[in-house]
Amino acid sequence: MNSKLISGAVLLSCGVAAVPAAAQDLGGAGGGNAGEIVVTAQRREQSLLDVPIAVTAIDASAARAMGVTTTMDLPALTPGLDLKFENNSVSTFLRGVGSTNTNGVESAVALYIDGVYYPSLPASAFSLRNVERIEVLKGPQGTLFGRNATGGVIQIVTRKPGQGFEGTVSATYANYDTVEADAYISGGLSADLAADLSFYIRRQGKGWGDYVVKGTDALKSDDLAARTKWVWTPGDVTEVILAGGYGKMKSDVGSANSPIPPSRTVDGQPRGGFYDNRSNGTNRGDVEMWNASLNISQEFEPFSLVSISSYQKVKNRIQFDQDQTPLNLAQIDTHQRQRTMTQELQAFSNSDSNIQWIAGLYFFDFINNYNPIGVSGSALVSTLRNARLRTRSYAAFGQVTVPLGENTNLTVGGRYSKDKIDIVAYNVTAAGTTNFPDRSAKANKPTWRVALDHKLNSDTMVYASYNRGFRSGGFSPNAPTEPAVDPEILDAYEVGMKTQLFDGAVRFEASGFYYDFKNIQLLRTIVGGNSIYNASNAKIKGLEMQVASRANRPFVASASLSLLDGEYGNFTDATFYLLRPNGGARTASGDATGNDTIRTPRVSGNVNATLVQPTAIGDVSFNVSYSYTSKYYFDVQNIVRQPVVHLVNLTAGWASEDGSYEIKGWGRNLLSQRYYARANPQTFGLMASPAAPLTFGATVLFHWK
Repeated sequence: MNSKLISGAVLLSCGVAAVPAAAQDLGGAGGGNAGEIVVTAQRREQSLLDVPIAVTAIDASAARAMGVTTTMDLPALTPGLDLKFENNSVSTFLRGVGSTNTNGVESAVALYIDGVYYPSLPASAFSLRNVERIEVLKGPQGTLFGRNATGGVIQIVTRKPGQGFEGTVSATYANYDTVEADAYISGGLSADLAADLSFYIRRQGKGWGDYVVKGTDALKSDDLAARTKWVWTPGDVTEVILAGGYGKMKSDVGSANSPIPPSRTVDGQPRGGFYDNRSNGTNRGDVEMWNASLNISQEFEPFSLVSISSYQKVKNRIQFDQDQTPLNLAQIDTHQRQRTMTQELQAFSNSDSNIQWIAGLYFFDFINNYNPIGVSGSALVSTLRNARLRTRSYAAFGQVTVPLGENTNLTVGGRYSKDKIDIVAYNVTAAGTTNFPDRSAKANKPTWRVALDHKLNSDTMVYASYNRGFRSGGFSPNAPTEPAVDPEILDAYEVGMKTQLFDGAVRFEASGFYYDFKNIQLLRTIVGGNSIYNASNAKIKGLEMQVASRANRPFVASASLSLLDGEYGNFTDATFYLLRPNGGARTASGDATGNDTIRTPRVSGNVNATLVQPTAIGDVSFNVSYSYTSKYYFDVQNIVRQPVVHLVNLTAGWASEDGSYEIKGWGRNLLSQRYYARANPQTFGLMASPAAPLTFGATVLFHWK
């Protein structure tokens, strides 16, 4: 890694650590000097300072102050995290590890909501209403979490209803004729039963751009979500939580593409307006999601038991004009149905045990139906592709933390997973039906974690860890005859430090890591769809730092920095795209050895500051956030580039003295940065879909309890 970058990072961390103490912690749950930052990174509630894992924790109040309302906003607060919305799905990268594939293979960065794994990538665009805390765990999580994630885990913990009656209602109006409304109500129904209900709706009346051929709006989205949670406590040591949710989204963001210069579309035309599109076909995604979960916990004197059951259903339709021109060359219409069932059993030691341990069993059943994928147009044979993929996984896991003396702990954990992926596929054309052989792929793998942590004093902990994670392979529904991709394996070595300074007024964390990444799963776009293949290996190394003030004063500040350096090893059979003089591109095999790994910015970071000033008529508040991301590449050839991005967001508001009323105005992307929500090379050109331009609006909120 560049030594100048590391030197600059150290200087920045020292400078930021001197930020004045402030009102609440922008980086974790529980503000104030005495407040503990509680996380569940090891599947039990612990102080952040006691967890030998790199974690970014964000509580609900901090998220609201900084305008974080969906999972797509999290990169502004999390060093090394990159989220992109494409084809009604979410592509997530963490520390340069992730997946650009949005169908057929699970994400390398797993999403958990209240302990439940969400494999469906469309479900990842989760609205953060009714949320208590968000935790982003860095690195492979191959021991305690139900699915093996090579990149990391995003955990969302929603609010738990209590006996007290309370509620919140808010309404927002923003540019592009966008209206939002959300409501939350919670309270006790009996002495041992409490429930809540949250509702969110968003409608965007005008798009960011235009379909210049069709004369309609481009790049707009609508959202609807509802969630409820019921908590029954029949005794002091028993708790039963039933939760359910529904969501619906419509959007053409990520599917309405235009060429990146110097590329041209196949009809020889360059990109027009940055937010405009020249296609004559349909670009749209419609997704509906249903989910339910049951969490039962029972405490016994020496240990506790937890059962987590879940059921999820997703219906997703994606339509896009692949050539993105007025020509009728290739139109894709995908009908996707997903069903997920999970069951997890945990047994773990009680908090007062000298030796902390957890053990469990996990079952996962995921059905991914494509019925059908319709492809049509003059550039290909009109075909209805039908594929059914099913993943079944059984796993046993355990972890134990043993004290080695008064201030040192050794943590050892392991998991053994048995995964089986089946595919049944056939094509229907004018010539008849073609049935493909049924195929299966297996991945029976052990994963593990070893960590050593030491308390230098009551406020400072250092740690070193070695983790192995893997992600199962799979098949490409668009190319069912291609070989199954191999499981990818990541060995991660990390050292870190967590400390509180100035009597707890400032928290500082730093970690350095080295990743040895093998059999990386990559996406290549073909006419009529895409397929998955393996790269050989890559090395990724990095340094991260986070600092936040957390004392009871009116000024709050936080900052983070991520430095990454990733490159492919021996990768001589990469898929390259060579531009044609008259537009479009052709595929060829190329040598990507030594190229930057995709979605790996060398430098990224953010700074956030909030000022709350009490007055005679209530509190006046200001929040400003700035995030920086250096250039990076979307492709292994290193020709499709995301430019340097500077994002500035601002919020100003007033709240009544008792907190019952709040009015705020906000603006995002105040510098009007032009960058991409997604990009990928293909035979129709180097295509990209733009991210949101400058947006601004006002919100009115009423809260009662």
